[in-house]
Amino acid sequence: MTQSSLVTSNMRDKVSLFQSLAYAMPTMAVYFLYGPISILQGIYVKYFGVSLATIATILFVARIFDAVTDPIIGYLSDRYYFLKGSRKPFVAVGGILFIISSYFLYVPGGVETLYAVDPNHNISTTYFFVWFVVFYLAWTIFEIPHLAWGGELAPDSKSKSKVFSLRIFGIQIGQLVFFAIPLLPIFENSGFTPQTLAWSVVTAGVFMVPMLYVCIHYTPNGRANHISHNSSTSKPPIRFVLSSITSNASLLIFLLATLLIGTGVGMWFALIFIFADSYLGLGNKLPQVYVFSFGISTLLLGIWYRIANRWGKKTVWVIGATIMTIGMICTAQLSLGDSHWLLLLLSMILIYCGLGAVNISAPSLLSDIIDYGQWKFGLDLGATYFSLYTLVVKASIAIGGAFGFAIVGWYDFSPSLVSQSARAVYGLYIAVAWIPAVLTLISIAIIILVPISIRRHAIIICRHRRSGGY
Repeated sequence: MTQSSLVTSNMRDKVSLFQSLAYAMPTMAVYFLYGPISILQGIYVKYFGVSLATIATILFVARIFDAVTDPIIGYLSDRYYFLKGSRKPFVAVGGILFIISSYFLYVPGGVETLYAVDPNHNISTTYFFVWFVVFYLAWTIFEIPHLAWGGELAPDSKSKSKVFSLRIFGIQIGQLVFFAIPLLPIFENSGFTPQTLAWSVVTAGVFMVPMLYVCIHYTPNGRANHISHNSSTSKPPIRFVLSSITSNASLLIFLLATLLIGTGVGMWFALIFIFADSYLGLGNKLPQVYVFSFGISTLLLGIWYRIANRWGKKTVWVIGATIMTIGMICTAQLSLGDSHWLLLLLSMILIYCGLGAVNISAPSLLSDIIDYGQWKFGLDLGATYFSLYTLVVKASIAIGGAFGFAIVGWYDFSPSLVSQSARAVYGLYIAVAWIPAVLTLISIAIIILVPISIRRHAIIICRHRRSGGY
């Protein structure tokens, strides 16, 4: 197939804007509740009597559980896709279970939490652990097939950037709405409390079902009509799956870069609420800070999309990670007593804008790597590859969070104390700013090594079609 005929074919197969929007729609409700999970950890420490050490332990154990469930969900989703040509049942079940688990996790005090400003319940470690694990399992059932589905909708590198940019736009809008909830006049203060979390679950639950319906009803199944279902590929042996993963150098490099930046981000996310609220005393400013940060980050998504299409997805990653590093260094400049909240706003704007760039480039770049793996090894393992990605993301964020909590705990920092020792403050700054900045910088050097570009991806697609792939 010539290059011109490839372009013509791709234009014919491109997913429409409406279908892309329908595909992305449920992410608004899902990430309305998933994005602020680090704030939830701080809420359990402050209001429900769960210690920092317990939080760190639960994060670690829950990620061991994820290490098992993520690849299983990915493999099962791929097998179902090979047999039925659809990932929709996984997305629907995961979305519904996510709302149910969110209620029990975000509203541990029951319905009265909707009206109680300061509930101060003592929640058992078992309760928090069980619903924390179910919450992440539900997210996995939704997220991995949904990511793989997005890659299958788009036939070329630029189309993938469009689909995943809209997906990230939905995610950003969902998180932006969450952070705006405390600013509503129905609440007595503008901080994050169990009451605002409870109302967030109610809001997300109302919108989840119609959004899931629009997504499943109006979004096509992707490339199912292009895949040749035969006995040799409908149930790929585990050894072939493992071989295609370990032999894909681009995938391994990508996952290593994701691990590094995820660990740094995980440390910052886990501690920024405690840092701003318990140490700096700026907790009442956090909702405004989050709204401005997410608002500006969302406005910049279109710019990242254009840069990705012109100069490549790795370029967007490098720019985003650099901006995040600067934001983390700005966090280190905040100090008790003489810091204005505008410096906190600046640091969080930089970090969320940079994170938006990385979030656009990462899944789209991985989708290109999946196409390479399908051409190279003859297996379409989109959900399996994305399960490894989500596993690394969740594991790295959890490792970073647990590592951050462990560091501040070792340095004797306590959110309940009005005054902190110099040693405790030193440990807090190391964990929330300096180590995350170093890890984020290192990820830049790693991601550059991924050899797949827009041009090389077009060649991969052309060769794959010549061989009768899709």
